[in-house]
Amino acid sequence: MNRHQSCTLCHHDKFVALAAPYRHAGLVQCAKCGFVFSEFIPSQEELVAHYAKYDRSKDISEITVKRYSELLNEFSNAISGRTILDVGCGKGEFLEVALNNGWVCHGTEFDDHAVELCRQKGIQIFQGPLREYQPTQLPDVITSFEVIEHINNPDEELRKIYALLKPGGLFYFTTPNFNSLSRYLLKGKWNVIEYPEHLSYFTARVIDKKLQEIGFEKIHLDTTGISIQRLKTSAKKVPHGSTESNADQRFREKAESKPMYKLIKSSGNLLLNTLQLGDTLKGLYRKV
Repeated sequence: MNRHQSCTLCHHDKFVALAAPYRHAGLVQCAKCGFVFSEFIPSQEELVAHYAKYDRSKDISEITVKRYSELLNEFSNAISGRTILDVGCGKGEFLEVALNNGWVCHGTEFDDHAVELCRQKGIQIFQGPLREYQPTQLPDVITSFEVIEHINNPDEELRKIYALLKPGGLFYFTTPNFNSLSRYLLKGKWNVIEYPEHLSYFTARVIDKKLQEIGFEKIHLDTTGISIQRLKTSAKKVPHGSTESNADQRFREKAESKPMYKLIKSSGNLLLNTLQLGDTLKGLYRKV
C-alpha cells in the first residue's frame, strides 16, 4: 500500500501515528499544523469499489430543503451575484433548490449515475476532479457539503477553490469535526473514521488557520449538532449505513414544530458551538 510521506495540508514531513483505536484507518497527526489524515493512499480500484455502494435513491426531507433555502438567502444577503458551484454535488439536491431560487447552478461530480441525474435537472455538471475544472465564468459562491473529508489533497483542493472564486466571493463548507463530543464518547467506534471513505479529519482551529493562510476571511465558523443516529450506529445498535430518516430525522421534525424541542436544539447547539464539540463544522468564508 502506498503511503503519504508528508502532511497533506501543510506538507511538513513529520507526523505521528495516532493510538490504537485509529490505526485501522492509518490516522496520523502532523507535528507542525496538527492536521489529522490517513497516511494510506487508496488505489483507484479501492475508491471505485467503495463508492459503488452509495445509495442515491433517497430523497432529502422538506426540512433539509428549508435549511438549503435559508442558506441561499444568507448568500444573497452577502453578495449580489447568483452563480454557484457545488463541489461533489452528488445527485444535485442542493443545486436543485438553488435553481428553484433563481441561481445559475454548476456542479462537479465523479459518479456516472449522479452526473446523469444532475443533467436531467438542468444543472451544468463537470465530471471529474476539481483540479481539472475550467469554468466559463468564475462563480460567486462555491459550496462543499461533506466533501473535503473524502479527499487526500486538501491543500490543493482548497487553493483551487480560492482561485476559482470571484473576488469577494463566498466559500461555504460542511465537514465532520474531529474534536466532536461524539468522537470523545465513542473513540475508535466513531464511524466517521472509515477508510477509504474519509481521508482528512478537520478541527475548527486547523481549517480556520488554513483558509486564512490561503487568503480567505472568516464570516463565521460553527461546530453544531450531535447525531443520535450516528451514536446508535457506531455502537452497533442499528445497522451501519442507516441515515437521518430514523432518530435524527424524528428529532428534527419535532424541533420544527414543538417549542420545547426547538429550545433543546438551540441550547444544545449553543453549548456545542461554544465548546467547539459539535459533530459538524460549518464555515462561511469570503475571498479577499
